[in-house]
Amino acid sequence: LNGNAVHGEYTKDLDINIERRIRVDEAIVFFGLTPPEAKYIGYTHYLSKRKFGRSKRINASLGDTINHLNINVTGDGSPGDTFNSDVCIVTTADQNMFDAIAAGMLTVGVPSD
Repeated sequence: LNGNAVHGEYTKDLDINIERRIRVDEAIVFFGLTPPEAKYIGYTHYLSKRKFGRSKRINASLGDTINHLNINVTGDGSPGDTFNSDVCIVTTADQNMFDAIAAGMLTVGVPSD
């Protein structure tokens, strides 16, 4: 890691374990603001371990990183100021759950993209 870089997590308390187990009928939904202007921001979700009888450490990214160049903060995909902007990031273990949450978000005015 770049020793001069500022790294952050979803938690302010570094004593809190931010690993979470979610079932197929659960989701993690982050509502907040993107950070202030920076050279780079990124949100990446990881699978840290799986449990099939015994726990096995995986430590793999679950997809492409959402960053300041590809994050959609305007709702229609048009270029916009990505810093200090409203953002909603949804993580699920199941596509059907994600689709249900995205549909629910649309009904309350949160864009699905």
